[in-house]
Amino acid sequence: AGAHAVEPIRIGTTQSLSGPLEEFGTNQLRGLQMWVGDVNGRGELLGRQVELVHYDDGSDPARSAELYQKLITEDKVDLLLGPYSSDITLAAAQVAEANDIPMLTLAASADEIWAQGYENIVGLDTPSSRYMDIALENAATQGARTMALVWVETDFGRDVVGGVRAKAAELGIKI
Repeated sequence: AGAHAVEPIRIGTTQSLSGPLEEFGTNQLRGLQMWVGDVNGRGELLGRQVELVHYDDGSDPARSAELYQKLITEDKVDLLLGPYSSDITLAAAQVAEANDIPMLTLAASADEIWAQGYENIVGLDTPSSRYMDIALENAATQGARTMALVWVETDFGRDVVGGVRAKAAELGIKI
């Protein structure tokens, strides 16, 4: 009998390879491809090669959700890596959770993702409302007592500024 070929670990993702988030999604995909090349070049992960299955979500949350369903049901991936951006990740996470498949988010930090109570979704980023905690603590240690805020009107921006307001109040810094 010949040697039994071990199936690769199939990892699925969508990235924004077109649309307004193209630059970020393309860079994230390149990083993932470099990682796969490194893992496979060294031999294996958990005794298996890694295969990355990816699609262009066009920077569209609804399209991403459709493609994550395809990754799960048609491509039969073993696990998922999240897309770029909180909005797109939230749509993808709903699909992953509904299908009981693990997803590691890579570039998404909106508090709304973590407020869902998902059991299969884990992330690398700090929740956006906590982004500035250490900077504010350092400012308070240095004697800062007042500050001004400027932010972008997006879910991410509102989460960050909401966290800044709360942390500043906790530290006695007037806005």
